Amino acid sequence: MDINKLMKLGIVEKYSKNEIIIDQFASEEKIAIILSGKAVALSNLSGQGEIVQEIIKPGDFWGGLSGGGKGSEHLNLYALEQTIALILPRNKFEQLIKEEPDLAERIKQREKRGSLVKFSLLPEGHKGYEGQAPLTDEQYLFAKEVICPLCGQNFSTEAVRFSRLKLKQVEPDFRQLFEDFEPIWYGVWVCPHCYYANLNSQFTGLNELEKRKIAGEKLEGKIDFQYSKPRLLEEVFTSYYLALHWQKLIGKDPGLIGNLWLTLAWLYRDVNDMKMYELASGEALEYFEQAYYNSRKNDIKQEQKLAIILGELYFRKNRYEESLKLYQKAIIHRGGNQNYNRQAQDRIQEIREARKNALNEK
Repeated sequence: MDINKLMKLGIVEKYSKNEIIIDQFASEEKIAIILSGKAVALSNLSGQGEIVQEIIKPGDFWGGLSGGGKGSEHLNLYALEQTIALILPRNKFEQLIKEEPDLAERIKQREKRGSLVKFSLLPEGHKGYEGQAPLTDEQYLFAKEVICPLCGQNFSTEAVRFSRLKLKQVEPDFRQLFEDFEPIWYGVWVCPHCYYANLNSQFTGLNELEKRKIAGEKLEGKIDFQYSKPRLLEEVFTSYYLALHWQKLIGKDPGLIGNLWLTLAWLYRDVNDMKMYELASGEALEYFEQAYYNSRKNDIKQEQKLAIILGELYFRKNRYEESLKLYQKAIIHRGGNQNYNRQAQDRIQEIREARKNALNEK
């Protein structure tokens, strides 16, 4: 972002603490780029009071190319302290796109996220996260032609060449870590026509009953989503929330919904957003409990794996007794997976030690 170029397009303004920088209901739509100080974007939803949506720091921006704020959500930008901002009016947006295409793309991505928030796809507290896939990912990917099982249209998506991956380790909650590649960034296929989304391993498995159940759900016009190349981290989050949206409508498999939430928990942990990690892992725990206690379709190894995942999620929430109970249930000598048995036995010792230390601290 070339500030000197941008200063030719806009005006530098100074704002005192609590002074409004942008009112999104104002007649003139603007973009504010914070040069110094700090600003806060607040929403006022249906009389619920003002809610902090985002903190804007130097180098960050607020505003849109298509002028948000005409819906039900009232978003204002205030100075948190003495702040200097570069204000670009709407009649300069076209020139901005030509001279600063990277900044323009970031603004468009923000707008996409805004439409998803208004559609209630993204949960409260989801901040929007910078980051994109490394260019080296290309060597592990190939283009795959897919037919959407919902709308029947063809599209091309990126699939993973798992034969090229080198496994580094498997974490206690079964997350697999590979050298120089993160496959969960490519775990969800999204139809660009109707926005049906699911894990790639489950994508084509939509049966006729499920199809009839969700056929009336139309997302066209409500959201705008398509993967970039290279893929953006915010798009990865969105893809999993889209998959959750469809699975909740289908209402079939709590284990699959639990897996989607668990993967979201990993993604939030990767960006060090522990508040959202707790939310996502808590949702995963609830759905895995449903899958473990209510499903009659699990075989012995599935039962073991579910018990281990539940035990691990309880452990990470310091619920030691419940964690021990589930890990003990995961040990099945006749017909069980011996690797799972060893994993559970090792973890039981660690949980007992953690419980002992927690009691001593009291």
